[in-house]
Amino acid sequence: MDEVLAVVDSALGDGPMSEPWAWTDDELSARVDLVYAHQQRVSAAHLAVIREIQGRGLPARQGMTSASQWLHQRHRITTGLAGRLLRLGQALDSDEHAATAEALASGDVNVEQAEAIVDLLRDLPAQHRAEGEARLLDEAVHSDRHGLRERAAQLLHELDPEEAERREAHAAEHEAERAHLARSLTFHDVPGTQQTRVRVVLERAEAALLRETIDAQCGPQHEPRPAAGSASDAVLRSPRQQRADALMELCRIAQFTGSLPANGGDRPHVSVIVPFDTLADMHSAAASHAGAAARAARASTTVRRSAPRPRGGSRATR
Repeated sequence: MDEVLAVVDSALGDGPMSEPWAWTDDELSARVDLVYAHQQRVSAAHLAVIREIQGRGLPARQGMTSASQWLHQRHRITTGLAGRLLRLGQALDSDEHAATAEALASGDVNVEQAEAIVDLLRDLPAQHRAEGEARLLDEAVHSDRHGLRERAAQLLHELDPEEAERREAHAAEHEAERAHLARSLTFHDVPGTQQTRVRVVLERAEAALLRETIDAQCGPQHEPRPAAGSASDAVLRSPRQQRADALMELCRIAQFTGSLPANGGDRPHVSVIVPFDTLADMHSAAASHAGAAARAARASTTVRRSAPRPRGGSRATR
């Protein structure tokens, strides 16, 4: 590698070998491709070198907390970029990604493509990664990392259809569970206004039911009315306002049915269990008491009727 670096350094000198303005269009196009391929080859060498530095533990022996921190201090790159380079170098150093490492070293793929291939192969079963790597390298001839991602989405269906169906079913089940747990209804009073913001998160099926119900309430049989205080029919409710009014109308209809509980769930109540004999004794006692009270009332009425009325007792005399 020392000889290669010496040749590159000698060829570059203080700048380009000759002034680019002197090149023809074909020469310019050819040389930019050549320089770009050499750049990828140099990147492969760079990854191999920092991988060896990390493997030897050189940063720790020089008092640094990590290899990414060492690269950050030495080359003034961000720790995020340093971490990506270290992870890619470690991956390309393994036998599992030998073909990708060779393609980068020959300049057939760029660093971005190599990083995408390494990441995408993790989603494939181990027994299909070699074939998947070969197909992604073929795709890299005319696709960037986004195209590689789209191609990788088809690989599992091609290499293992049963596993692809199983993963899709599992993903759909997980998404349905996540959507169910994420459902919510919140109210937020807007300070300084008479408004309340209502935010609803529902599952697709529940949202479809709500939309269908509201749309039915907003149908032709419920024509929009003029806005409050409007003297003509020219000012009508917007579709958003119609949906809001329809939702409130549905709430009023639910209240008028009388089937809603007073305070969530069942109405508060107290259950008292009394033996039948106790109820019978209470009924007899109540009947006896009512009879005695009736007899006392009749006797009092008879006494008042039989008492003589006073004649002029307290009237003032003239």
